Amino acid sequence: MKNRLKVALTHDIDRTEKTYQYLTNSISALKKLDFSKILHQIRSFKLCDQVYWNFDEIINIENKYGVKSTFFFQIESIPFHLYEFNK
Repeated sequence: MKNRLKVALTHDIDRTEKTYQYLTNSISALKKLDFSKILHQIRSFKLCDQVYWNFDEIINIENKYGVKSTFFFQIESIPFHLYEFNK
């Protein structure tokens, strides 16, 4: 009998909508002069929907390979404000 490798596929989801990441990721890429990442941020902003993550795409990949994964969603109780800092 052969040993079978067992893997648990999981996804930790912090947010389902993109918020401040456009700004912070673009600034970070600009500091590094990473123009491909800047272009990626611009494209993702122009193509954005309400859904930040591609759940349908993940499900299609799972169906293709006959696997299933588990999603863990964070429920935020404290709203995030980019320009507010702890005092």
